[in-house]
Amino acid sequence: MPVLALLSSGTFLNDPERTRRVLYALPDLEVLLLDAHHWIPTERPKEMREAIEQWCLAL
Repeated sequence: MPVLALLSSGTFLNDPERTRRVLYALPDLEVLLLDAHHWIPTERPKEMREAIEQWCLAL
């Protein structure tokens, strides 16, 4: 099953190494790093929508 992981570049609320281990265990993964602090839908709604749309179109 395809998975799109949208990550924020500026968050300090998680352990980046743990996130990497968990995400990269998924076989069909695409990771996109957005310039946001924590809450991507609020900080970068347009970029988030565009990323999801492009990802869905590529399926």
